[in-house]
Amino acid sequence: MHTVDHLYIYPIKGFSPHEVVSAYAGDIGFNGDRRFMLVDDDNTFVTARTLHQLLQCKSEINDAQITIDVQNNRQTFDIKDNGPSMVARIWDDYTRVQIVNEDINTWLSERFDKRVNLVKMADDSARVHESKNIDITLNVTLADAYPFQILGTESINHLAKLLQHTVNPLRFRPNIIVSTTKAHEEDQWKILRIGEVVLERVKTCVRCNIINIDPLSGASDSAISKTLAGYRNFNKGIEFGVYFKVKQKGTIRQNDEVEVMDVG
Repeated sequence: MHTVDHLYIYPIKGFSPHEVVSAYAGDIGFNGDRRFMLVDDDNTFVTARTLHQLLQCKSEINDAQITIDVQNNRQTFDIKDNGPSMVARIWDDYTRVQIVNEDINTWLSERFDKRVNLVKMADDSARVHESKNIDITLNVTLADAYPFQILGTESINHLAKLLQHTVNPLRFRPNIIVSTTKAHEEDQWKILRIGEVVLERVKTCVRCNIINIDPLSGASDSAISKTLAGYRNFNKGIEFGVYFKVKQKGTIRQNDEVEVMDVG
């Protein structure tokens, strides 16, 4: 039997995750997941691929507030804080966002030694992602492309055996970690039922070099991607983890049974 081992949301894109015991799975993703992000002076999203410090930054939702922790300095702001609206870019997508407030922008810019603005989604329909490679268009959050990423425990364990040391699964920034018995069996899952929620596979996740950055220490280890390239490098690159979208909304909880309803 498969079960949900861990659930994660990422309140601010690029920041470290916040583990939760339950999360509501809506059309665009988990409530509270990646509704905020940093943008630069060109209104383009700031990614941990170039600003590795983001991976050690924490963000946590408590009631109607978000607390940010950067280099052990903390700031709290209201989720409903609204400043001017603008259009921001995420890869090839453009979405309307709102600046949170200038005090937070100044505080963050000082810590990163780089001018940034903290912005949030204008509403749940603000971002439309068109994936030309797989001919699909869907509403998403400020995530890279798709609503949910699922990773199996045995996929991580297999990689750890090859490397001969433990691997933090948060390198791969999953939303749901599912207990599995075979490495990469999640690749074949087409339809899942988790509690009252039904999820449908979109595609496997092609990884970038961010997986080489330890999410706790910030240290880089190219052995991660080199090892994966030896057995997971397919047509479009290293594939590790699977993206899903929601077919039936509802709440997912830790320890929920994961029923594989269709494979292929």
